[in-house]
Amino acid sequence: MAAPGGGAGTGMVSVPSLKGIGTMPTMVRICPRCGAKVKVGQGCACERDERPSASERGYGVRWQRARAAFLADHPVCVKCGAPATVVDHIFPHKGDQSVFWDKLNWQALCTHCHCSIKQAEERGKKKPKIIKGVDANGRPRDPNHPWNLNPWKP
Repeated sequence: MAAPGGGAGTGMVSVPSLKGIGTMPTMVRICPRCGAKVKVGQGCACERDERPSASERGYGVRWQRARAAFLADHPVCVKCGAPATVVDHIFPHKGDQSVFWDKLNWQALCTHCHCSIKQAEERGKKKPKIIKGVDANGRPRDPNHPWNLNPWKP
């Protein structure tokens, strides 16, 4: 006698397909640039192709070494006094290598300040007040300039 759903002696039993039952539907969004369907939480291919890699933007081995040395010399966030983990460009370099490597344009920030305060400033939500010029001793007049900030002050 043959087993149901299978050949003689196979021991196989036919079971109705459960495909699609008990699985969550995949959430998708429509890319506003190209109209492609993209899984929620993932970037579209057209968005990924636009921005060069970190090393192509200058954040390669040379930057990692310079960053580590700068953080060793400036271990405290200039905004809140927490341990610094990020070397931030005070004025965005926008690919200009002379601005990128100008250490006077670097500041030590903690991750929180970099991801919240600094990003809000760059998006124009909070403009930093910059006082231009120097005093008689040649020091910047802006009290928020890195030269005027005491990294040891809590």
